[in-house]
Amino acid sequence: MRFDVSDLRIFKAVVESASMTKAASRVHLTVASVSERIRQMEDQVGVPLLSRSRSGVVATEAGRVLLHHAIKVLRQVDFMNEDLVSFTSRLRTNVRLYTTTYAVSEILPNAAPAFFADNPNSDLIIEEQHSEDIVFAVAGGSAEIGIIGEFVETGSLEVVPLLEDTLVAFTGNQFAAEVPSRCAFSDLLSFDFLGLGPGSRLQEQLESHAREAGTSMRYRARARNLDAICRLVFNNVGIAIVPRRVAARFHGSECRIVELSDDWTAYNTSAVVQNRANLPNTAASLLECLIAASP
Repeated sequence: MRFDVSDLRIFKAVVESASMTKAASRVHLTVASVSERIRQMEDQVGVPLLSRSRSGVVATEAGRVLLHHAIKVLRQVDFMNEDLVSFTSRLRTNVRLYTTTYAVSEILPNAAPAFFADNPNSDLIIEEQHSEDIVFAVAGGSAEIGIIGEFVETGSLEVVPLLEDTLVAFTGNQFAAEVPSRCAFSDLLSFDFLGLGPGSRLQEQLESHAREAGTSMRYRARARNLDAICRLVFNNVGIAIVPRRVAARFHGSECRIVELSDDWTAYNTSAVVQNRANLPNTAASLLECLIAASP
């Protein structure tokens, strides 16, 4: 089977539009041309890719598999185009960095200005992802450098330690009389928690420790990033377990930081690369800036 990029874009447009007519408008072709391209793709696969009815078209099981891979291929092609456009318009280089939201707030504010000062003809492309997705992206070559949190397997990637931190409980003043200044995580499990959403390794580890204590975490709300959680804490919505550096940025008269006595509270941040010695010059410069910005 040999599908070109335009085939994949046409097929994706048809599935997303659920209509040959709408898809044809999106890809600037005639309906007959779109229909013929789809027919040729189905001939190559040997099974139908679309199910057609009066209400429109939907992907078959084989079509859903093709769409899954088409989305990934097209995204990578778009990344390639972004990187190459900079060379045609001006002599610039791109460095693609996948990172957690924690590192965006705690490391990049100092690292990025230093990088741009040292590399005035380079651009930094930042993607915020969960740590496991970051490891996958760096291993697959979608990013030169990743910044990950604790609790994730890195496989064969080279790990460069960056920032050391500690998990703490962060509470609003509403809980002042009920929560001591230092306690075990298990002592907090009767309260409502604010947590990160599905896919967070930090949250998975906390839930594992709760199960070890014979209970489970009860969530009042879940959000994608730590800053959003801390804002909810500020409004006395619940208790959160977050890195100390994040809590310290929100700490004030309305909130309290509670020390955890458990022995698993280290929360260290690291950079991951395929091979540090083989990094392109601009990526190597960025890594040095990340290290320098992580006291």
